[in-house]
Amino acid sequence: MEHSSTNDDEEGEEEVRAKPAKGDEKNDAEAEEEAEAEPETTLFVKNLNFETTDESLRAKFEAVGEVRSAVVSKKRDPSKPTSTLSMGFGFVQYFRRADAQRALKELQGDLLDGHSLELKLSHRESTTEAGGKRKTISLTDQGDSTKLLVRNLPFQASRKELQQLFGAFGELRSLRIPKKTGSGDAHRGFGFVDYLTKADAKRAFEALVHSTHLYGRRLVLEWAKSEETLGELREKTAEHFATGADRRAVGKAKRKIAEDLAVIDDD
Repeated sequence: MEHSSTNDDEEGEEEVRAKPAKGDEKNDAEAEEEAEAEPETTLFVKNLNFETTDESLRAKFEAVGEVRSAVVSKKRDPSKPTSTLSMGFGFVQYFRRADAQRALKELQGDLLDGHSLELKLSHRESTTEAGGKRKTISLTDQGDSTKLLVRNLPFQASRKELQQLFGAFGELRSLRIPKKTGSGDAHRGFGFVDYLTKADAKRAFEALVHSTHLYGRRLVLEWAKSEETLGELREKTAEHFATGADRRAVGKAKRKIAEDLAVIDDD
């Protein structure tokens, strides 16, 4: 049975779709960024003009295929604490591997803002877990987290230097660096950076996750679960250490980890 109001309903729906609210446009863009991408879809882009923006980088690569994200890596401007400077390189991720391969061929050496692009496939989107398995680092892992786990910190890196690096992307709620027991200020090579907002945390992750070096060491970033306590981390690690070993060693392992995870919190 046909309904005489069908055409009117469709016209009304088309009119609504033609004039989306600003908030809806933002939500659509966020949903697109959170959509899954195929493996091997991220390109490392070198020799960028220091004036090139995220938007112009995206526009250049969208000529080849649908782009999931395009980010120019930035650092803090020493002369303007609230500003950032381009580092001359960036990362572009496609949804489809075929588009990434096509861009690698067609845009190699192409000009953007007067600079000849140098492209290569980036493998920074994956890290190796114990047992040789591969774990994909994805923005979809963020969830509601505003906290980053930063591994492979050089031991000479200071709290002030980390505040300057991560503070360039937004206001920090806290910066915590676990230290070694009985070793003064020496830390254990990792830390936690917590932002006030998800947006700032996401911006920092996007800019720093792929290839950020400090004192010659590449920082390794992961999303930290806000609800996961240090106690829970100690439990997990202790059980992992005790696997296949004498269970009587678990208590000793937990005590040792509890000492090692003493946290500096100067907030």
